Amino acid sequence: VARTKIAPPKSRRSAPVGLERQVLRILVAHPSLAVMMTSAMMDDAAKIAPDGAEMLRQLVLIAQPMGEQANFAALAENLRASSADFDSLIAEIAEQTESDIDVVAMELAGALRQIRSQVLKLEMEQLAQRGLREAPDVVDDMRGVEVAAVGQALDVAHGRVAAESGDGLPP
Repeated sequence: VARTKIAPPKSRRSAPVGLERQVLRILVAHPSLAVMMTSAMMDDAAKIAPDGAEMLRQLVLIAQPMGEQANFAALAENLRASSADFDSLIAEIAEQTESDIDVVAMELAGALRQIRSQVLKLEMEQLAQRGLREAPDVVDDMRGVEVAAVGQALDVAHGRVAAESGDGLPP
């Protein structure tokens, strides 16, 4: 197997923390789970990680091509060849006992959901802050809303919405 040496980063990366570290540890211990990582998940991790999830991206780029047959020893060898950033994580995982892959897969799925939740919360906070400074054009966007069940256009912006009961008679 030919090894490609990836150039080390110019400066030492900041150590991953929290959920990013949890995902890194899981994927180093069980590289076959890297197939669960999508580009959207990577983008979410980059939004909350101190290093923009660069270590996670590098790990996934190395682990995913290894496929479902990937194992810790082969991944550790590839990671050591690519960067010294993973050495402490590899040593830490090498000392641990083997864990059940099904349990670890659920743990990874939970961590990825938490990352997504944090990103959504961050985006909502940003929208709320922006909304306090700028008047949104929501009302203008609502003009002429087509209601499929009734089959008529409603002019919501000017309050011309008549209440009707299900039989079409006024309430």
